[in-house]
Order: sequence, then C-alpha cells, then structure tokens
Amino acid sequence: MRRSPAKIAPETTSDASTLVIMVLLAAFVPSGCVLWFLNAAMENQQLAVRQRLTDVYRSQFDARKVGLQTFWKGVDLKLEEARKLKDTGQVYDLLVTGEICSAVVVYDESGQVLYPRQLKPMYAGEPHDADLWGQARQLEADRKDTAAAEIYEDLARNARNVHLAARAMQGRIRCLVRSGRADDAIDIISGPLSESEYRDSLDADGRLIVPAAQLLALQLGGDKLTSDLSDRLVRQLVERLWDEDDANMPSVQRLFLIDALRGIKPEVKSTSPDSDAAMRTYRLDRAEIYAERYLDFDRTVVPQRLSPTGVSGLWAIASADRRVVALFTDSQIEIVKRDVCDALAPIHRAGIAIRYDPPSDTYTDAFMSESVGPEMPGWRISLFLQTPDPFHAAADKQRLIYIIIAGVAIGLITVIAGAIARYLRRQMKLTRLKNDLIATVSHELKTPLASMRVLIDTLVDGRLEDQAQADEYLQLIARENLRLSRLIDNFLTFSRMERNKCAFEFDLLQVADLVDEAVESAGDRFTGEPACLDVTVDPDLPQIAGDCDALVTVILNLLDNAWKYSGDDRKISLKASARGGFVCIKVIDNGIGMSPRTVRKIFGRFYQADRTLTRSAGGCGLGLSIVEFILDAHGASIDVVSRPGSGSTFIVKIPARPAGGETDT
Repeated sequence: MRRSPAKIAPETTSDASTLVIMVLLAAFVPSGCVLWFLNAAMENQQLAVRQRLTDVYRSQFDARKVGLQTFWKGVDLKLEEARKLKDTGQVYDLLVTGEICSAVVVYDESGQVLYPRQLKPMYAGEPHDADLWGQARQLEADRKDTAAAEIYEDLARNARNVHLAARAMQGRIRCLVRSGRADDAIDIISGPLSESEYRDSLDADGRLIVPAAQLLALQLGGDKLTSDLSDRLVRQLVERLWDEDDANMPSVQRLFLIDALRGIKPEVKSTSPDSDAAMRTYRLDRAEIYAERYLDFDRTVVPQRLSPTGVSGLWAIASADRRVVALFTDSQIEIVKRDVCDALAPIHRAGIAIRYDPPSDTYTDAFMSESVGPEMPGWRISLFLQTPDPFHAAADKQRLIYIIIAGVAIGLITVIAGAIARYLRRQMKLTRLKNDLIATVSHELKTPLASMRVLIDTLVDGRLEDQAQADEYLQLIARENLRLSRLIDNFLTFSRMERNKCAFEFDLLQVADLVDEAVESAGDRFTGEPACLDVTVDPDLPQIAGDCDALVTVILNLLDNAWKYSGDDRKISLKASARGGFVCIKVIDNGIGMSPRTVRKIFGRFYQADRTLTRSAGGCGLGLSIVEFILDAHGASIDVVSRPGSGSTFIVKIPARPAGGETDT
C-alpha cells in the first residue's frame, strides 16, 4: 500500500477546513445574489417579450374571433328570415341550397314536424270485398302464392280507388315473384302499374307503391327486362327521386330508394338531367339523412345557440321561436372556420385553432386562448406559435449575455475565494509545523541534554565508586550523544524536505552493504537479551540505484521504530529478498501493532501512534515521514501490514537495476 505523507496534523486540518468553509461561504453569498438578480432579469425579459408578442398578435386574433361571431349572427338572421316562410321548400332552398347549413328541420306551431316528411299510415277506405282481401292475405301467409295472385288480380280489377288497386297489384307482384314468375311481375310493373293514375298511390304505411315496384323490377332483371326497359325504369325512378318538390314521397323512402338504386346502378349519379340538379339532389339526400338522424334522437330542448345534438358529428342551432332548426356537420363547421380564417391575412409564424371542449379544459401550450363568445358556447379560439419569433430570439440572446456575465462574475469570485483559502490554509500549515517543530525540538533535545549534564556533573565531582561505574557513565553519555545526533539529523532532513533542498547522490548499491551499515549504526540496542534482531539477506540480490546514506537512514528508522514499539521481549526480523523486479526489505516486529486507522496516519509529520510509549522511548514523530520522503525520491514504495497486538511488518520495495545499468542523478 503506497502511502502519501500527511501535510498537517489533525488539529490543523480541522482548523484549516473550518477556515476554508468560511471563505467559501463568503464567496457563495455574493454568487447567490448574482444568480437571484440574473433570474429576476430573465423573468422580466420574458414578460416583456410576451407583452410585445401579445400586442403584435392581438389584433389578428381578435379579427378572427369577430369573424366567427359575425358568421353566426348572420346564421341567426337567416333563421329569422326562414321562420317567416310558409313553404318548407323555400326554407330548404334558403338554408341548405344556400349553403348556410347542412340540413334543416321545420316544425309547425304545435311542434309537429313539417319537414322532412314523415311516414304516416294511409287509410284508403273500407273495401266492399273485405272477405276476398282477407282470403288473399291468408293464402299468401300459407305460401299458396298462385291462388293468392289470382285473388289479388280480381281485387285490382274491382277496386273502388287507385290506392286499393295499386295495393292489390303490389300483392299480386309479391306472389308472382315468390312463385318464380318474375317475368310476369315485371310485365305488371312496366304495364298497368306504370300508368299515371297510380303515380301517387300509397301503401298502408304511407309509402309510394310505384317507385318501390320499379326498384324491384330493376333488382329482378330477367329476360323481360330489356336494356330499353331497364333504361326507362331507371330514368323514371331517377326523375321521381330527383324531384325535390314531390311532397308525396316520404324522406325515409327517398333515402332508401337512392341508396338501393346506387347499389345496382352506380352510374345513377350521372343520369340526372343536369349537373346542378344532381348536386341539389345529392344535397337533399345528405340533408334528409342528417335530419332523420336528428329526429331519431331523443331531444328535450331545441338549442337556440350552436350546440351538440347528441348525434355524433352533428350540431344544431334554432330560430327564436324554435320552429326552424339548422343542422351543421363537423365538416361544414370546419369549412366555416377555414373560410373565416382564410378571409384574413395569415398570421406570421402562428396558427389558429378553434375547438369545442368542456369548460374544464385548458390550453397550456397556447400563446392566446379565449372563448369565442355567446354565439358559440363552449368553443375556444387559440393561437399557437409555430416557430420561435424574433422577439423570443432577442430574449434568448439577452438571456445568454446575462448568463455569461453571471458566469464570469461567479467564476472570479470562486477563483479569488479559492486562492485566499489556499493561501490561508498554507499559512496555517506552516505556522502549525513551526510550532510543532519548536515544541518537539525543545522537548526531545532537553531530555538527552539533561541526562548528559547529570552524568557529566557526577564525573566532574568524582562521585564514583570505581572505574566500572565511570565506564558505565561514559557509555550512557555516548548513547545519549548518539540519540541527540539522530534527532538533529532528522530535524535537518525534515528542514530540507520542507524547503525542497534535499539532494541525493545516486550510485549502484549492494543491498547487503546497506543492511550491514544500518545494523551497525543501530549500535548495541539489539545485542544481548531481551532484544533480538534476526537479519536475513538472500544471496545474489540485484543492485539498486540510490543514495547510500539516505537508504541506510530508511532502514535505521524502521529498525528504531520497531525497537520503540515492541515490548520487553523484542524479536525483530530484517529480511532482504528479490521479487518481480524489486528488492524487498522487510522489518518485522512483535510489538503492539496498529489498527487500520492508525496505519493510514503513521506517515504524517509529528504523528505518534502511542504517545505514552513514545515518551518513554523517545522520538519526535518524523522518522516514518522521512522514510516515505526518501523512498518517493527513489521511486520506491512502502507497505504496512499490522494488527493490534500482533506486531507490524514494514515492506520496502525498491526497483532493481540490471547489471551494467546506469544510475540517475
């Protein structure tokens, strides 16, 4: 595990962090003010842009709104004009043919439908031969069609009016068709029944008999239906269907016949006398369909303003007296909206939408959205911007300028605050280091000096029992002097480290020589009981490049550290071996060990793992920081393996040099 030296003590780190936080807070306050002013300026800019856009688009928006209101007011006027007309055909011409609406429904004063004409049961009087009518119907019900056809033939000859005669011929035609005599049925349709007197004859349900019979002939075809006869039947039927003034044909029957005729004769649309008539009949066709759908729906209130009818895609608006109801389809309302908008100049980079929605709906994406007015209740007209407008582009440009200015200002504030915080932190670090150095030097130098003074005073005063005691005192003085020299060397090395003045002379070195010199420098500390130093150096180790004195200092400091933090029964091992292109030097002790947290801190300056032991054994907490500094300069690393109560292992890895390699300086 590669360790980096700690720069300041924990107390210094805490003080410096507090100071840095205070400086950064001092920077964040003005930065927050700048951002607040920037946000306010951007909001004001957006409001100004929206107001300018509103002024630009308001007149065009209002013009379309007024156009819609004007159109529906015009529809009201047309409805008031229509309700004064007596003839329903004139009402139809005014509103439907005049393309005011898609369909129309007309009521009388009592609320009965005048247009479109509804089916009503037709009573043709009591026949004098009612028994024969009953007999014919019974035979027809019993599927005795031939006998029934003969009775119907007699009834047709003896009928009192054209309606009964036509109904008898209609019954005979039914029986002939079911008995397989379709040609005979066609003969009756193209013969007696085609006479003018039967033109308006009605069945019991109020439907015209002749047009229905003509359609049946066209559907049957057969040998009797020549091309001339077919063309004649089609022409007669088309002329009857295209006759919008024919008040006798119920609307329901007209719609049925038109659809059925188009099913068997697709070209029927082109068989009208002229194209205008075809178009009029087509409109009549569609108009009566819409009217029938409206009448089929259960209505409780006839609306006086444009409102949904309950029939999908159909809208209604009524005159003031509710007698005339104009019907509009979705497609026609779309045409109205398009015509109103197209009549005005297009809106630059904007579009108009006119939609019917419940009142709860809103258009959050619309630039403008308002109710059309009382003429179209529930309808809203909205204006949508299609592309970014020039004012918005100008606002974006101004906003970008604001952002750049704010970013530059905040950046300058942050840089200045960071520089101040870094400067103050460095000054606090230097101050702390100076204080620690002074305190440590004072304490560590005082102890050996005081010991030597006591011993020297004893020798000077001659208070000795024998020469052996004098020799012991001299050895103690020499030991304290050596300790003092090591402390001074460490202080000098630390001073050079801090000033980056520490220079190393690199040579090719033998690891065994470094180990021997370090063990010799350790003195008699590891000789005899209870200390034990086991040195193992593998043979033929590769050379390493480095500063001899510095690397000896590394080994010596590691041995000294192992000796200080081991108990009374010290067993220390020093091993050197080669592994994977590195020379590994291990210092193993059986001391107190360290926790992982302590391992992370031991390379910091002035850090002491156990101050109680350190006070008794000496030391100032610089040894391991000096070790790491020297190893970093040599491109080497140091790992620590330790557990509390199980000793520690320091592993130094120095790159090996191949034989004949040059050294770096």
